[in-house]
Amino acid sequence: MAVALVTGSLSAYAANPAYNGPTYTAADGTKSTPADKEQVLLGIVASNASSVTNYLKINDGGLTTGTALTSISDYKNLTWAVSVKMPETGVVAGNPIYTFTNKFAGQVLAVKLVTDNKGKSTAPAKIDGTGNSQWGWKDGVGLYAQTKDSTFYFAADMSLCAVKGGVDKVEKNDALVSYVPLTESNKVDLAAEDFESILKDGKVYFNNGKDVKNAKNILTDNAWVAYAANAANSFFLAVKDKETKSGNPYLLMVDTTYYDTAAGKYHALVADTLTLSLDDMEALTGGTYDESKYNPTDLTKYARPIGAATFTGKYYPMNDSLVLTVAGEPTMNYKSAIIDGSKQYGPQVADNAAVTGTDLFKGMPGYVEASAETGDIAGLATAVAAWFAEAVKDTRSADGYNAKFAESLFTSKALADGGTAANAEGGVLKAAQDWVKAADNKNNKNLAKISAFVASAEKLQRVAADAAGTAFFIKGLPQRAANTTTAATVALRELSDTKVLTVAPATSIDEYIKPLVQPYKTAPDFGGTADIDVTKVYYLKDLNKYRNNAENKGEGFFFNESPVAQSQYLAEGQAFNPYAQYVFVKTAGTSKGSYSIVNRATGAKPDIDNTGSFAGLTDVLSGDSIVIGTDSLLLVDAKIAYTGQDSAKQIGYKFASEYDLVNKSFMIHSASPYMKDLFLHMKGDSSVMVAADEVLYKLEPVAGAAEYGAKVAGIDTLENQAYYIKTVKGEYLVANEAANGYILTKDASKLYEEITYTDAESAEKKYNAIKTAFYFIATDNADTYVMQELAPENEAGAKVKSLVYDVNDQKATVNAQTGILESSEVTVKNDLFYVATEPTPASLFTAPKHVQLKAINGDMVAVGKDNFGAVAREGDLKAAYEKVDFTFYLDTARYTDNEGKDLVTPTYYVTKGFAADTTAKIDAYRLYMCVASDSASAAKVNPEQYSYDNKTRIQFRNVVRYGADSLIVNNIAKADTLKEAKAEIYRFNFLVDKDSEGYYNILNANKYVQNVNGVLVVTSNQADALKVAVETAEAPTANESAPSVTEVTVIAAEGNVQIIGAAGKKVVITNILGQTVANTVITSDNATIAAPAGVVVVAIEGEEAVKAIVK
Repeated sequence: MAVALVTGSLSAYAANPAYNGPTYTAADGTKSTPADKEQVLLGIVASNASSVTNYLKINDGGLTTGTALTSISDYKNLTWAVSVKMPETGVVAGNPIYTFTNKFAGQVLAVKLVTDNKGKSTAPAKIDGTGNSQWGWKDGVGLYAQTKDSTFYFAADMSLCAVKGGVDKVEKNDALVSYVPLTESNKVDLAAEDFESILKDGKVYFNNGKDVKNAKNILTDNAWVAYAANAANSFFLAVKDKETKSGNPYLLMVDTTYYDTAAGKYHALVADTLTLSLDDMEALTGGTYDESKYNPTDLTKYARPIGAATFTGKYYPMNDSLVLTVAGEPTMNYKSAIIDGSKQYGPQVADNAAVTGTDLFKGMPGYVEASAETGDIAGLATAVAAWFAEAVKDTRSADGYNAKFAESLFTSKALADGGTAANAEGGVLKAAQDWVKAADNKNNKNLAKISAFVASAEKLQRVAADAAGTAFFIKGLPQRAANTTTAATVALRELSDTKVLTVAPATSIDEYIKPLVQPYKTAPDFGGTADIDVTKVYYLKDLNKYRNNAENKGEGFFFNESPVAQSQYLAEGQAFNPYAQYVFVKTAGTSKGSYSIVNRATGAKPDIDNTGSFAGLTDVLSGDSIVIGTDSLLLVDAKIAYTGQDSAKQIGYKFASEYDLVNKSFMIHSASPYMKDLFLHMKGDSSVMVAADEVLYKLEPVAGAAEYGAKVAGIDTLENQAYYIKTVKGEYLVANEAANGYILTKDASKLYEEITYTDAESAEKKYNAIKTAFYFIATDNADTYVMQELAPENEAGAKVKSLVYDVNDQKATVNAQTGILESSEVTVKNDLFYVATEPTPASLFTAPKHVQLKAINGDMVAVGKDNFGAVAREGDLKAAYEKVDFTFYLDTARYTDNEGKDLVTPTYYVTKGFAADTTAKIDAYRLYMCVASDSASAAKVNPEQYSYDNKTRIQFRNVVRYGADSLIVNNIAKADTLKEAKAEIYRFNFLVDKDSEGYYNILNANKYVQNVNGVLVVTSNQADALKVAVETAEAPTANESAPSVTEVTVIAAEGNVQIIGAAGKKVVITNILGQTVANTVITSDNATIAAPAGVVVVAIEGEEAVKAIVK
């Protein structure tokens, strides 16, 4: 292409001269400049050359170049819509400003004006919707843009270059980005698959005011689907969603009838069947057909040849127009005759040679069956030919030739002799007539078809075409039209007061009207039409009828890409399954119409049968249905709103709460309807199987929760968590590759032991026995899980890949015959498991009060020597213990967990207060019961005092509480504020003892308080736990500092707190999180203040703060 590059610019730089814009000079000398809204190519031209070598396009968000212009996708990728503005004022007055939008992606040519290596970027520029989108043009520079102090332009590799100053400071550019117009010479041969990308709604439109008049336009009245024909770049056009009961499509074809019958000109176009299935169509070869398959069933129609339904086409990118051409017009030697008083049409024959071929009779229903059953029908053609020959010899007037074939039956001898004996015994048709009448054939499966054939043959009639008797017609035969080898283009023809759709031979195309056929009624904006909310999560229903060139079994179902899924499709979306959820990412530089679909869990595009791009141009199909690339999808809003909460991030996987991990064990049992009451057990050989009776396990997290999947603004980022499984005895579940299963082992040395074994083929193999972590992936339901293995780590923390199989592709299954837990590939049938938290025991639930903790044998909990916990009775140790020594204050430590949910088992502080001793100058203080585990592990002086019987002792420590539940421990060196984890040693649950009515076990974290020879310790064995009754006691009045001695009374009610006796005092009510609920001065001796449900702290002026439980 010859290109003359003339000057033009965009600039805010005052020193720039005026330029006029790029000019393209065609081969014939015609010059043109970019027009507003024109579709153009942006050619890359060497500064010293006159021809275009490459064209600018976008690839994966970056600028690049392409050379090919042979396909529609080539043109779409390389075509840009140009917007031209001409400022009237300012330093750029009179200079054109250009904005370019890519046709395929809908992306604006916008880049950030910055370079990364001294005036030249090291990589091609990336599209950035926030970057510069306005460009000027100058000879020797090409497209350029400016900031206040620099000029930017493109190098040959589409990287951005920059110089200080105006555009005149650019010394030389070896690759100019310039304008190349699209012309009629730019065209593409259409293939069947192109129609899906061109016809978004399956329809074409006749624009420019050129359409039919007083007639129907079959092309615009229907939507179309293209199927490939065998000839190169040829195709069939079938009416969309319309076919016969047998699945035969209605194809666009050129009819055998003419709009001008007398002249035999201007074929009509119709949508009809070829009586072929799609499978049969695939077997067709250019212009020919298989007689055995091509049998019309309607004798009132003339059969059309395959060429009349085979089309080729051209696509012209300059205006998105289509030109369709039929392979050949059907031709028939037929004219009109007056039959039974009306004009009718039929094949003209001049002698018996025209009817001797059997092809004229095969179209008659029942012909094949009649030939097989009667044995004489094969001679039908010869019989009719002889009959017709005799008719030609008849010299009567033309109107007299109306004898029917049934009136002239011939024997084989008569035919041989050329005789005309009527109704002779053994006549060809008579044999068939007799067969139909025979009683033995009444139940024959072909009776109906043969009867229809006989009736049709009886009605065959010869009719004179003209008075001279030189041409004759046979009424009643289904006739075939023949192909011509001359193609004809779909066009309009004006006839009298009508315009009709027909086909025009190339030799006379100028006599026809050439319509502008486009894939839209009104030209859309570049890019797609879909405007999708990218802050929503969607389920995707597959609307594609075909995938991988085969019928799509997933049509009408929803995508599912769970790694343990048995099918890629679901009947409906699943709110708990992120692998069945999708998000949309908008293409950079676009406001709509171009997206990438990303699976929410995998973070990648959908991988469905390895088909579909699921990215790029996105158009509305109808309603909430879209077309993206070659995929048709229905978008269903999953209604999953952003919350920022852990519960929203952790869908799809089992997550155990921190509280449960510390305080609870878990039961893992089969969710199979046949094994639902079977739990994981260890066999005698340490292998694992499912069996009756509950077994408890602990879940040990592998590091912390990990983020995974798509990260999209406005949508919760997902998290998953893998767990090691171990028994309460500390036995880990370990992958046992030798047996393709699992074992439980407590021996830490075996966790990394190399094991040698012999496989099924007698080969020696080795593997490391490493504790195996599992993801519990929700499948089928939110609470049924597949146990998928996580690739384990060795002692060094490195991922270990199995020597036998890839651990990442394994999951736990149950052998149906043995019940053994096996390690299987993810492709085998799933076994689902429930992961249930052990039942929460009933527990004490009370407001703060004074209590005594009395054991079954009458002993009571007390503070012993050195403030260690003990059990004793009043009068023990030479009357050292009095009744008051056994009284404690039970103070609620926590009713809610970190997310504000009610705890089933509230925790308490067990405290004892002591009054001030003014003589000894000791202030009042309060001791808090705790587990001395921190001292047992950290003490440097007499650490043994914190243990007894190899168990950690209970101790009472001097602690000061501040706020609602925070504690300060008075150590010798300094006051130590407890952090949350450390504070747990001060919090105790009182769990109902299942075996002793009215008694409780005292639990701290996962250990129970035990009495060993009068010494209080903690144990992991619940069977050894101390059983105590929690008896209400009077508040001490002597040596103990009571928490609250006042006339003021606080009563918690439903939705409020009642305060009695505090008139004139300031009251502050806070919830358990420290948030202020009320702050007021009470004016009445009986005030009621609204408060939220749960635990509140009531602080009254001059009184100690108290807690209350509001219902």
